[in-house]
Amino acid sequence: PKRATIAVVHIDGAIVDGESTSGGLFGGEGNVGSRTIKRTLEDLREDPLIKGVVLRIDSPGGSAIASEMMWQSIQRLRKEKPVFVSVGSMAASGGYYLLVAGERVY
Repeated sequence: PKRATIAVVHIDGAIVDGESTSGGLFGGEGNVGSRTIKRTLEDLREDPLIKGVVLRIDSPGGSAIASEMMWQSIQRLRKEKPVFVSVGSMAASGGYYLLVAGERVY
């Protein structure tokens, strides 16, 4: 960003260990990787132009360990910047676990 802004991070799909994957050539739901989200949230935490973050969650859940890693990353980010959550059609299991890390849920 070139000026102060709010970041939006999409957490769409099943939560898995490792890197995120897209839905592929014919669409479909991809996977949300814990390493990808952890790295993204760390970058946002360190960027002085990012003044807050909105997490957009639409997930059926997935790996408990991956969800825990992402939850911890949200907690670290929240110590320095406001984190709000917007829920799509679903935030089950690990998706719900992530949403409780935010300051407010919409």
